[in-house]
Amino acid sequence: MMTSIENEYTHSKVKISSKALKIFLNHPVISCLLKVYGGSISGGLADVIRKQKSIIRYLCPMKNKVNDSITDRVGDVDVYFNSEKDYKEACAYIEDPNDNVYFVNDSQTGLCKNAYIQIWSNDGSELNDDWIIKDRFVKIQLVGAFFGKPEEFLDTFDFNNLKQCYYYKYNELFNCQSIKSKILKQSNLIDINHSNTPFLFFRLNKYLNFRGYKGITEDSHKHIQDWLIKASSGYFTKENTGFELFCDVLNNKRVKELMSRNDIIKDSDLILLLGKVKNSTLIQGNYKVFKHESDAVIDELKRRETVILNESSNTCQT
Repeated sequence: MMTSIENEYTHSKVKISSKALKIFLNHPVISCLLKVYGGSISGGLADVIRKQKSIIRYLCPMKNKVNDSITDRVGDVDVYFNSEKDYKEACAYIEDPNDNVYFVNDSQTGLCKNAYIQIWSNDGSELNDDWIIKDRFVKIQLVGAFFGKPEEFLDTFDFNNLKQCYYYKYNELFNCQSIKSKILKQSNLIDINHSNTPFLFFRLNKYLNFRGYKGITEDSHKHIQDWLIKASSGYFTKENTGFELFCDVLNNKRVKELMSRNDIIKDSDLILLLGKVKNSTLIQGNYKVFKHESDAVIDELKRRETVILNESSNTCQT
């Protein structure tokens, strides 16, 4: 449980030392969104900037010059605004004829606007290693779901680790960060803030598989349980979320992957998914292929029981 102090925020001026970050912030579109329309950069990119990791590798697919290996999993630039007016004016700016914006589309939920720009050169000169940029397009997502000052929209975030943003004030770059986020800076565990988003498990899967996090904090389990209750009871409707869901939030690959981790979903919480998640297997018959379906919860409970039995057997043998 967070204390009142952990809920507080700090604002500090940022010294820009990274060449790649300077190029990024000086790009005409990024500069305009932040300085003219008062946007703030948050989400995964803010986490990368704070940890002084490569923003190029985060935003662009990369190719190795030596062995031609490719990294295709990339992030985007999440930009939040103080008001709906600022957001709409920023959307109008990127949708108007603009030599620096290559194309624009709506997000899957329809609540955000995506713009695609090119920033760095493709010769790898900003990297100084064996990698080059495979695709220079960078996705910017103008967030139209939440508005307010940094502290206000950051309080809506599902992960406490990400409660920080970068914004301009008097032409100087500032960082706004929650005390809780600072405490979690060196942690590789995700600390969940709430269970209100239907895409909580999608995001958990992404941050556990592609953002370097290894698990969740103990306090997060209550939010996992709350989310499972909401999802299994049909809570995530357009009336409650504000948009039509474009997928089944339970019966999907990402939920199944997380079900295999009892450090994420405990046995007692797994029961909440009975009858909601299915495993499908194709079986070759004599004349045709049959589709066999089983309950993913039953399958997982059997797997966990087998693991426990094997561990007990190994212990007895030693």
